[in-house]
Amino acid sequence: MEDEKTTKAGQESISRRFRPRSWSEIVGQPRAVKLLTAALAQNRLHHAYIFAGPRGTGKTTAARILARAVNCLHRRGAEPDNRCRICRAQLEGRALDVVEIDAASRRGIDDIRELQEAINIAPAQGQYRTYIIDEAHMLSREAWNALLKTLEEPPPHALFVLATTEGERIPETVQSRCHLIPFAPLGTAAIVRRLRKLAAELSLSASPAVLRTLARQARGSMRDAESLLAQFLTLASTRREEEALTLMGIPAVEQVSALYSALARGDLAAAFTVRGELERQGVAPAAILDALLDCAREKLLEEEDAVSRLRRENVFLAALDGLRFARQARDASGALDLVAVNLCASGRDGERAPSRSVKR
Repeated sequence: MEDEKTTKAGQESISRRFRPRSWSEIVGQPRAVKLLTAALAQNRLHHAYIFAGPRGTGKTTAARILARAVNCLHRRGAEPDNRCRICRAQLEGRALDVVEIDAASRRGIDDIRELQEAINIAPAQGQYRTYIIDEAHMLSREAWNALLKTLEEPPPHALFVLATTEGERIPETVQSRCHLIPFAPLGTAAIVRRLRKLAAELSLSASPAVLRTLARQARGSMRDAESLLAQFLTLASTRREEEALTLMGIPAVEQVSALYSALARGDLAAAFTVRGELERQGVAPAAILDALLDCAREKLLEEEDAVSRLRRENVFLAALDGLRFARQARDASGALDLVAVNLCASGRDGERAPSRSVKR
């Protein structure tokens, strides 16, 4: 039965299947939700918004909820009811008053002119027609100039949402005519709670350690975390959790903790033993280094005596040195050597060994 459910989950993206449909379901974006729901509740919508933040943090999802809310026939406060004919049409992909444009592929002036030709046509059903431009920073300079004219004098029924992962690339002239809604990277705890809920919805199990590992691996992106969960659940249906993580190229929490402990106490032999085990399992040096830095960051938040804290700071700073080395020399394996040698060469009083970062 579990294999059957896992297969079914794999047939449809978890992100699509469990995409939030209301403001209350959006995870980890309290500021963005508060700004948008306040505007809706007070009927003080601006004609154009910039949703800016890292990928996978809910920008497009929020834009779609906003598009439903402005036209919902039975809206309560800021929440769309998701049952009226207008909401159902959008949820089923039939809405004529929601236009989504992927600026990564439709970035030219001709694409914006096509939008301008249609923008004066009244909405088919609701009060607004919402234009969601994803990856907006990809628009060409000519396209921005054309869009600017529309943003300066928009028809009263037009609502624009410019979603971008690089807000600084949007021209200042455009920014000045839009309201900025910032989307932040999600915290590990928020992602873990969401993954736990999704696993329960699918009637599948994953240990807290695994959920924490997947959440850290997602680097603040809920979409990435959900994709990792789907991949893990498929692999874990026929094998142990540790094996599934290894096949995904993710080091197990226990192994990363063992590596951290060896480095913190200056045990070079033990550190190389754990590293060797991870690499034989197919975990890339870069993934080991990333996991080590995450572990060191978490350990820093734990309360300890001054000496223990100094050692923890040393591990964290050494991991940062390693990342710099890896980026400069493009050698993650050498970076791991650098971390181990720097830490294990330090004295018992907690002094750090001199950094051996590459010079360019």
